[in-house]
Amino acid sequence: MMIQPIPRHFLLRLNRIDRQVQPLEAAIMSELAAGRLKPGDPISSPEQLAKQWNLSPIDVLESVSQMLTRGILRQNRNGDLFIAESIDNGPPGGNPRQRVA
Repeated sequence: MMIQPIPRHFLLRLNRIDRQVQPLEAAIMSELAAGRLKPGDPISSPEQLAKQWNLSPIDVLESVSQMLTRGILRQNRNGDLFIAESIDNGPPGGNPRQRVA
């Protein structure tokens, strides 16, 4: 069986998603590094983040999902988002993040 190449339009979509998702995570990490955000601080809802960063709601949800998976954010039972108490290295193979304690 021959492996088919990934269609170009699919690769372009993935590249666009990465460009849209990374700025939000970078901004949150920058705020943490500068001390303007601290572990346990609440952050805006995905809807508010989309408006604030002029991103589509889907891109913001993808970014939030990635940050939840990596342990940068946590979510309570009500769906509210907070900076995690400590930021770990995320799942195996994930991007390493500086530990914040």
